[in-house]
Amino acid sequence: MADQTYEVNSGSGVPSQGSPCERLAPIVEALLAAGNVPNTNGFVTRPDGLVFALVYPIDFKLVRETCDVPRGVVLGDESDTILDRLTWCSIEGPGAMAADVVG
Repeated sequence: MADQTYEVNSGSGVPSQGSPCERLAPIVEALLAAGNVPNTNGFVTRPDGLVFALVYPIDFKLVRETCDVPRGVVLGDESDTILDRLTWCSIEGPGAMAADVVG
């Protein structure tokens, strides 16, 4: 089954209003504005939910200092993942895949 990509704003990868992942939009915007790069074109459907993959590790300090993290969103520094437990949308840095492999 092919991955499904949800609509994003003007090619930036940021979820559009009404997208299941719109609660994470301000975090994605902050990470991209700080120089991170999407590894996919928006949130892609995976067996464990919708995932926005990044080329570089997530800057959790930036997220904590500049973003209003919604209730139910878990910042997983060790797993290089930000997970919205309400929608099962996540933002993953390259360390997320390594964390899955290691254990």
